[in-house]
Amino acid sequence: MLVGYMRVSKADGSQVTDLQRDALRKAGVDSRHLYEDAASGKRDDRPGLAACLKAEFERELIVERTRAGMAAARARGRHGGRPYKMTAAKLRLAMAAMGQPETKVGEFCQELGLSSQTLYWDIAPDGSLRPDGQKLMRGRKPPAAIQLPTRKTL
Repeated sequence: MLVGYMRVSKADGSQVTDLQRDALRKAGVDSRHLYEDAASGKRDDRPGLAACLKAEFERELIVERTRAGMAAARARGRHGGRPYKMTAAKLRLAMAAMGQPETKVGEFCQELGLSSQTLYWDIAPDGSLRPDGQKLMRGRKPPAAIQLPTRKTL
């Protein structure tokens, strides 16, 4: 997110921030993140600058907290993201079925609750495992299989 600050020295209307505003908009700053003051640069009380710095500071705090929370979760063995649709059991069934010439991939995927893209991500058309399928067969547990703490263990 980009934040922009504009300032003119005179508040009497003889100076405008139009040129600064156009330059900031051209640089990609959203209008909601533009702040302006009409005050001398010597003055310490510039509410637009204070608001601008507080928007950026709050954003940095949120990013920092999010990264720390994700690192703490990873340290406890949790991983974010969507749970895998393909399981080891579905994978073994798919390996057997894909080796049969009469298998209709669309119907087979519908039965398993998978898309054909998900199926082909793990298994080749001849039924052999692809690298991601090999990882799954080696025991890489998908995020849905991770045991979350219960109230008794907390």
